[in-house]
Amino acid sequence: MPTQVQFRRGTTAQNNSFTGAAGELSVNTSNSTIRVHDGSTPGGSELATVASTSSATNLTTGTLNSARLPTSGVAAATYGNATFIPSITVDTLGRITSASNVAISATVANTNITGNITASQIAPTAVTSGSYGGTGNTVAIVIDPQGRITSASNVSTTTGVVAGTYGGATVEGVFTVDTYGRITSASNVTAQVANSNITGNIIASQLQPTGVTAATYGNASFIPSLTVDAQGRITSASNVAVTPGVTTGKSIAMAIVFGG
Repeated sequence: MPTQVQFRRGTTAQNNSFTGAAGELSVNTSNSTIRVHDGSTPGGSELATVASTSSATNLTTGTLNSARLPTSGVAAATYGNATFIPSITVDTLGRITSASNVAISATVANTNITGNITASQIAPTAVTSGSYGGTGNTVAIVIDPQGRITSASNVSTTTGVVAGTYGGATVEGVFTVDTYGRITSASNVTAQVANSNITGNIIASQLQPTGVTAATYGNASFIPSLTVDAQGRITSASNVAVTPGVTTGKSIAMAIVFGG
């Protein structure tokens, strides 16, 4: 017959009242555990079973290190910041099993905002804080899609141009325009057109009148008297009666005056 070893045994109550010798073992028949005695402590110390250590309800003291915690499938990282909102999935045991970052939408409905927004809660737009506009100035601003002013500057309302009429029949207006479409300088320049700049045919309506009366000058009884300017244009014309006594068949002189 093989040798059979048996330890003292009893219920939980019986074990709790029993003080065993140092190193002695006893069996708790109420929960099938083993007690280790030290010769002085009633009930000794009960050894934990695998079942008891795997149940969270049996953890009353101490801590579990990370090596004893099962992985949940979530990637270890930092989630959420000034521009992202963390999106997490939690299982029935309260463990996070999935996590990701979701960009904060730039369009937040006003109905979702309650209370007062302080200046510190509004992101800067890069515009320089200050006073804009006033006497002699208007304001140029840039507004983003959210209705925020992102740039501001003062623009002088005075351009320095002298009030007057520019351009006419004999002069051309010369103008300087700034980036805001304002005339900042204006002057008159005498109209001069070089012949080399004219191409094609000039029709009568494109010629400036010289003051001469359109008519026929000179015939058997009159000699034409013409005034020609420096540009070769006839500016004045008239008929001069032929002086009696001129020999027939001789040349008849034409009176032409050159000058301005």
